[in-house]
Amino acid sequence: MKNTSILLGAAAAMAMMPLAAWADGHLARGGSGHLNIIYWQAPSTLNPYLSGGTKEVEAASL
Repeated sequence: MKNTSILLGAAAAMAMMPLAAWADGHLARGGSGHLNIIYWQAPSTLNPYLSGGTKEVEAASL
């Protein structure tokens, strides 16, 4: 029982290490609040009811 809890705690600590490293390195990135959404093709219509895919729905919601 004791070995199982030690191994489980070590696994949880190892799982949290990449999250902490990622958060520290990306603090300045995206800090302005500006988001660019880049699609392969431009949307053809801004009406979400006549859309043929996700690019038109996303463009209509902005």
